[in-house]
Amino acid sequence: MGHRVEMGETVMLIARKYHITPDDIYELNPDAVHGITFNTVLQLPADKVRAKAVEKKHSTASAYANTAKPKGF
Repeated sequence: MGHRVEMGETVMLIARKYHITPDDIYELNPDAVHGITFNTVLQLPADKVRAKAVEKKHSTASAYANTAKPKGF
């Protein structure tokens, strides 16, 4: 199962969205430890992901190091 990173998303936010841990994401995407970028597709552990309809919330970009940034940053 995959997730396409949207602007401003962090590994922590993505993990919460799918009810998994950041370590679950890092295990399948070791490069994500150094940060994620906009439009990247992260692999998620399908056996651990719980389906949940999540409403998109408008939020400002996070200042965390692993916040998605446009390619080239």
